Amino acid sequence: MGRKWSGSAWWLVLALLSLGTGAARGDEPALEFNRDIRPILSENCFACHGPDARKRQAGLRLDVEAEAAKALESGTRAIVAGHPEQSELIERLVSADPSEVMPPPETGKKLTPEQIALLKRWIAEGAKWQGHWAFLPIRRPAPPFVPVDPAFVKGPIDAFLAKGLAAQKLEHAPLADRVTLLRRAHFDLTGLPPTPEEANRFLSDEAPDAFERLVDRLLDSPHYGERMGMLWVRPGRCADPGGRPRAGEPRGRERGFEAGGDGGLDGAGGHRDAAPGAAASAAGGRSDATSSMAAPITSQESARLKIGQSITPGTTT
Repeated sequence: MGRKWSGSAWWLVLALLSLGTGAARGDEPALEFNRDIRPILSENCFACHGPDARKRQAGLRLDVEAEAAKALESGTRAIVAGHPEQSELIERLVSADPSEVMPPPETGKKLTPEQIALLKRWIAEGAKWQGHWAFLPIRRPAPPFVPVDPAFVKGPIDAFLAKGLAAQKLEHAPLADRVTLLRRAHFDLTGLPPTPEEANRFLSDEAPDAFERLVDRLLDSPHYGERMGMLWVRPGRCADPGGRPRAGEPRGRERGFEAGGDGGLDGAGGHRDAAPGAAASAAGGRSDATSSMAAPITSQESARLKIGQSITPGTTT
């Protein structure tokens, strides 16, 4: 009969296989244009070779694939897929001639050797482009395999975290005790400490999914909506969510909530998806909270805000 292998033995075999395949294909992750290349071009090149036709130089546009690959006025091509040595872009980046090097010295910008190496590698791999991330189909990446303690990797997110930690040569922290997990979940999702009843309920729950059910209860709590709504209501006092004010209207920082203007928080409570007022503000619309910002904040109220005291807009002390 065949020998039965223990879990640790299987883990060791998988780790060795992973190391073998990693050595064959290299440890470098696959390049993505939007993640690795576009930020470099946007920061250093798009000012003169981007979408603004009025500022575009030499007829070169690097933010559009077809334009970046076409022949230039000089007869060369900025990007020749598969051939970085033939690409004018690379030649200009590494040039020692101040009149030829890109970006021009007077811009104060200069690519690092690591950035140039990324561009060379990207062109050598075929110079594959990507459209704007908002218009790309969502793809679920395969979780990486990292030879770490199996007790740490309990799901796909843990696998990505383990990979990031390994890349930084860091080790994950030990699992927190249940009291700490309880407090972290409460403060993070509701901003409030757990009640004695909730603490007893969670600590006495020995089910494997006890923490998941705790999180579900917190997401269903009205305090979760209040917590999320605060992220938008606070900036709402000092912003212009309705756009620029007309002549004679108070600016956002000069407006305050009317009595009962905390309706943005009231509307936010009790729903795990989003606060209605927050969603409207985020989308550029007007919510009950933002539309009620009409009363100017007095100098006394401003002083109290600076020291963190609560106020009732329109009142003085």
